[in-house]
Amino acid sequence: MIFRKIFAMFIFFGFFISIIFTEFVMGGKNDKWLSCCAPGQRCDYKWGETEDVSGTTYYCCAAENGWTTSLSCNENDESDPFFQYGCTEDCSGFMCDYCEDSDKLIEYVCYENEKTTTPISCSYVCQQLGYSGGNCTDGKCVCSTQCSDSDNGKAYFVAGTCTDASGSYEDTCGSGNKLTEYYCSEESCTPTTIDCDSYDYYYCSASGNTLYRKFRNYYCANTNPDKCAYTTSTIDSWTCDSSKECSSQSCEGTNYLCYYSNAGSYEWSPTYPSTETACNDNHDNDCDGLTDCDDSDCSDDTIRIV
Repeated sequence: MIFRKIFAMFIFFGFFISIIFTEFVMGGKNDKWLSCCAPGQRCDYKWGETEDVSGTTYYCCAAENGWTTSLSCNENDESDPFFQYGCTEDCSGFMCDYCEDSDKLIEYVCYENEKTTTPISCSYVCQQLGYSGGNCTDGKCVCSTQCSDSDNGKAYFVAGTCTDASGSYEDTCGSGNKLTEYYCSEESCTPTTIDCDSYDYYYCSASGNTLYRKFRNYYCANTNPDKCAYTTSTIDSWTCDSSKECSSQSCEGTNYLCYYSNAGSYEWSPTYPSTETACNDNHDNDCDGLTDCDDSDCSDDTIRIV
């Protein structure tokens, strides 16, 4: 009997000590207090669950990786939520926007420090903004443009048609070689008029031993839709031959040089070859005043053919 009383007192005393240890040493934190963890792990508390201790509510928080006394919520697409893919994090964890179908966006937002979902019809939202429609793609709304231009903008040399909610407009020639070009601006087809003649210019080109000075004449071409087009005519030409070897000809502000190339032909170029490599052709190929073996570019053992 005495043994049983002593055993009972021991049990009671041990229980009392455990209460003292829990309340005063651990501050009211029991084993569950220490087991705040993510869903899927074996523990007593999951993200988002609460525990009241001494009148204070503690939250098992994913954002804090443990217990906290305050809640917070953050979303990284708050500036443009429907048209930007984003993710939202609160105490219970981290979730990202997604498309439920081709039209419906499930958008995660913060409300009173907790995340919640808002279903959005992308076609409806886009129509309210003046677009012809829209769809859900990669966790965000993408609006269909109301305006399209087959030549992709102010492309004066490409015939195009612009289409918006009010109709279709072709690029059109007017009087005096003027072209009215339609392009998209703020979801509407907008016209601008240019004079095709303003693009006229002279230029030079070399082909083989002939240097050409040419004129490119622009006009408005009736191609339905219309565009600026051009014709090219030769104004002057010069031939590079032995009489002009190592001389220059000015053409539209550029000096072209006549020389006998290392490849064995007369050519025009804005620059001479940097070195002479044909050392037995009796020509000063780099026009430095030295021919064949007299030129230091040629090796000493080169045999000159006279």
